[in-house]
Amino acid sequence: MTPSLRLILSALVLGTGLVAQDQGPPAPTPPVAAAPRGGIENIEAHRVEPLSYVRRAADIVEVDASLLDLSGDIVLKLGEEGVSLNEFARRAVMFGGLSDVGKQLTTIISDIEIARAVAAGADPADFELEEADQQRKYNEYLTLIKMQGEQAAGDDVALAAEYAADAVRQFEESIEQSVGMENFLNSLSAESRFEKVFLNLPTTPTPLPADYPNWRPTEENPIPAVDLPPPPGVSPVTWDALNLNENTRAMRQLVLTAVESGQPIPALFKGQITSSIRLGILQNLNLQWFFDDSSLPENVICRLGDRDITVANVWPLLSSELNEIDHHLILRELLTLRAMRGVLESANSWLDDEAARAAFRDHEAEYEGTLFPLSAIIMFQGYADLDRYREHYRYRAAYNAWRGPQITDEDLDAHYRRGGRLFFEKGNVLVDLAYKGTAEFGDEFGPDLFDQAEAALLSKVSDLETEQAWREAASALPKPAFRQAISKSDRSFERNQLRLRMSESGLSIFVRGYSMADEIFYRATPGEVIGPHRMDNRRHGWGAEVNTGVWMARVSGYVGTKPLDPMIDTNLLNARQDFLDLNYLYWSQECLEQLVKKASRP
Repeated sequence: MTPSLRLILSALVLGTGLVAQDQGPPAPTPPVAAAPRGGIENIEAHRVEPLSYVRRAADIVEVDASLLDLSGDIVLKLGEEGVSLNEFARRAVMFGGLSDVGKQLTTIISDIEIARAVAAGADPADFELEEADQQRKYNEYLTLIKMQGEQAAGDDVALAAEYAADAVRQFEESIEQSVGMENFLNSLSAESRFEKVFLNLPTTPTPLPADYPNWRPTEENPIPAVDLPPPPGVSPVTWDALNLNENTRAMRQLVLTAVESGQPIPALFKGQITSSIRLGILQNLNLQWFFDDSSLPENVICRLGDRDITVANVWPLLSSELNEIDHHLILRELLTLRAMRGVLESANSWLDDEAARAAFRDHEAEYEGTLFPLSAIIMFQGYADLDRYREHYRYRAAYNAWRGPQITDEDLDAHYRRGGRLFFEKGNVLVDLAYKGTAEFGDEFGPDLFDQAEAALLSKVSDLETEQAWREAASALPKPAFRQAISKSDRSFERNQLRLRMSESGLSIFVRGYSMADEIFYRATPGEVIGPHRMDNRRHGWGAEVNTGVWMARVSGYVGTKPLDPMIDTNLLNARQDFLDLNYLYWSQECLEQLVKKASRP
């Protein structure tokens, strides 16, 4: 197994940051004898050596969003400079409006292909969208929802139908309570039209030409070595788009099977195929985002060929969906990125556009041919879109190239054996979690509901002194709506299990500049109460939409579950990466702290 694959596998288990390891020379391996193999001999002594580069709630860098004025061209002053509405709107799009941009991009590439096909003799009526197309797309969604319900029933066949029906009911209720069914069906138009243009496959069995290369996979050759020509009924544009990488070339097999059989592509795979076609077409048409190409005008979000999607195209659609909590997080991210870039530029470590593209190509290449494509890996970090991840990766790569060579053997040894030791022993924190969701107080997402949830939570646990009383009160509170089976116990968690339980992710932690799970795991002491802390990171973590609420935690203790192995091979890679990850977050907030001192209302 290669070191890169070992790092990928370890990242899935341990939650390390997955940043390229070739950004500067690796730290030499310390002597094996320096890393003892036993468990933590004195857990109390261990806890009084917390990681100084893990921020406590009291150290959160505050950003005053009340300084924003979104009514003018300049929304915030930073000393003599200003933050323009265009800059804020572009950041808001990356925060919560990528689906709106995606619909417009999908429409543009569909228009381009329809124009090409009509010029070649196709009938424009072949591409007209019908009501049945939207309903078919909706039925595909229902198929997937039913499958998820059936899977939740496990091996109990009798419960499968009941669970499937309940999953569909909840899905349809969530639509009605949010955008409404009519609006949701209309939102499927762009996707349905895209499929009609690019994935309109034959509906009767269509044999391949007699001279068509043998494409069928074998155990020795799961992906055809030859570059297959488009089969009958498949657009060359579609076929070329699925030539993006090994993962998309493997999807060609499903398309070929559908052509030969005349049967539609299973709903389970169709979404991934259409997403891959869309991504390949956008890449072939040279899509450039504002963070890819610094020469784009300030009001342009992205450029596809000779067509621009501007702030004016998206901001009116998005602005009404955002409230003051969103404005606060958008401003935090905007100022953090601006501050980080300023420091990196001063240190001559900022990556220019071409260097950033090259770094990301290298990063993507680490995952090609593995079981875990990068698009799947980033979901574990809270990213729903590769474009936003790519923008953030530029900062990570620049930081690693700058900071990586400065890491000493002593830095890694101290991180591995002392403050961070529990993490590498797959240690658990024993903790009682108390949660109060905002949904109990209303449907709107806003600060008033958080105020009510916090007051209600404090009334239940703030005056409790004994561990037993705290545990009983916490366990009696309603649990979060979204609770994955990530731990055998609701009291014993590894670090990343705890993050997931509280709907934290790498992205939400970066945007907020703080992780309650990290404070509990690295810096709390037995008997200490952490919180209350408001989890307002909708859009940024698994279950975050339905789990918005307030958390408190009382720590009981810590226990290592495996011996501390020598810091070599994969352990060395993980130690180095975890050290960089934690320091990167801490450093980002130090940068922010200096910039917010200059902020004022325009």
